[in-house]
Amino acid sequence: MAKLWLTVGILAVAAPLVTCSGPQTDLEKQLNQNEQKWASQKIRDYSYTLRIGCFCPPEITSPVLVEVRGGTTKSVSYVSDGRQATNELFRKADTIEELFSVIRESIDQKVDKLTVEYDPSLGYPTEISIDPIETAIDEEGLIRSRISGASSDQRRQ
Repeated sequence: MAKLWLTVGILAVAAPLVTCSGPQTDLEKQLNQNEQKWASQKIRDYSYTLRIGCFCPPEITSPVLVEVRGGTTKSVSYVSDGRQATNELFRKADTIEELFSVIRESIDQKVDKLTVEYDPSLGYPTEISIDPIETAIDEEGLIRSRISGASSDQRRQ
């Protein structure tokens, strides 16, 4: 199986940035474009590091390695020691498609502030910052992802 190894910065300067300060349609357009870009790659086997930032315990905020094979999550384990990560919160972000769903749900819920950065070549979200209620304290969240290896159906042929 041919592998494409990527070195993608979590906060790549060249990555397009979208915020809720513009019309909702801009966010949806950017989401749709990047979702299509990701789908067109036909990447079914990949691994990525996921980090969730919130005022939460370390079992949620510690980075995890997500392994996806054939489009299905095979494992989610802590980067620090390889232990299986079992928190339900990771199930909402255990594939790139799930990360797109998090963005779509945030748009649909009309959160006060949503900022998304996408990988410019593959289209997957590298950072999602969500603030449901801008005037509330400690309810915002941050999701960062970085693909470390990927292979696609196209590249196998």
